Amino acid sequence: MTITAFTERLKTLDVGQIAFDILDRHKDELVDVQKSQLWAGRDLKGETLTPKILDDPYFKGNSRWARWWADRKQEQTQRDDNPAFGIRPYGVANLIFSTGRIVWNPIRVFPLGTNDLRIGTEFSIQKELEQKYGDLFGLNPQCVDFVIRTFFREEFLAAVRKHLFES
Repeated sequence: MTITAFTERLKTLDVGQIAFDILDRHKDELVDVQKSQLWAGRDLKGETLTPKILDDPYFKGNSRWARWWADRKQEQTQRDDNPAFGIRPYGVANLIFSTGRIVWNPIRVFPLGTNDLRIGTEFSIQKELEQKYGDLFGLNPQCVDFVIRTFFREEFLAAVRKHLFES
């Protein structure tokens, strides 16, 4: 291949589209990682969710009820052993069941524009949770690192190589 031919291929390389295509093919894995993030009680920044159960205004100062609820939540084992997270700290909500509704089932990845994907749940559930806990949906830095290491990097590099050298 000549330098000119390589330069022309390089000009047509659309890394955004390659990334979008890879993530689009792995929607189920992205939903699983999002669920792990919520189960671990982490927000979009990777920080532990607040308020903790013992500080939650929902319990309105009923510390006995709050402690009972925190104990029940702690008994629920972590959803998986995703290495992106440690064990959920005591008293941190895991958001498998919140505000009387199961959060899990409606989580999905959906396109937003031509080269953008978003992770979210039903609008009313998401709005209610984010009013209480802040930004939750989308992958936090630990999740992004996990996705890159588990499938994205290898597929991305293979697609770039193919475009530049095998087209």
